[in-house]
Amino acid sequence: ETKRLIDVLWKHNLKDLAYPVDVIIDCNDRPNLLIDILNMLASIKIKVTEIQAKFHSSNYTTTISCQIYVKNHDHLLYTIAMLKNLKDVYEVRRTIH
Repeated sequence: ETKRLIDVLWKHNLKDLAYPVDVIIDCNDRPNLLIDILNMLASIKIKVTEIQAKFHSSNYTTTISCQIYVKNHDHLLYTIAMLKNLKDVYEVRRTIH
C-alpha cells in the first residue's frame, strides 16, 4: 500500500479575505459627488481599486464605474444599500463581465 502525502498551506486570515466586485452607480450630478462616494466607502472600510466617472451633459447625470472589494454577498448588499442612501444616487448595480 502506497501512501500519498500532499503538502497543504492553510490561510489563517480567511476573515480578512475580500473579493473584487464591479459596480455601477448612477447619480444626479453635483459638486463633490465623487468625493462623497469615496468618503462613504472609506468610512465602511471598502477598498476601491478602480474608479471611472462619466458625466452626461444631456441630463446632468453621472455614471460611476468602480471595482470594490467585499467579504461576501451580505457585505456587498450592505455596501450597495449604503451607496443608495447617499444624496443624488438613484441606482447601484453589480456588473458581471
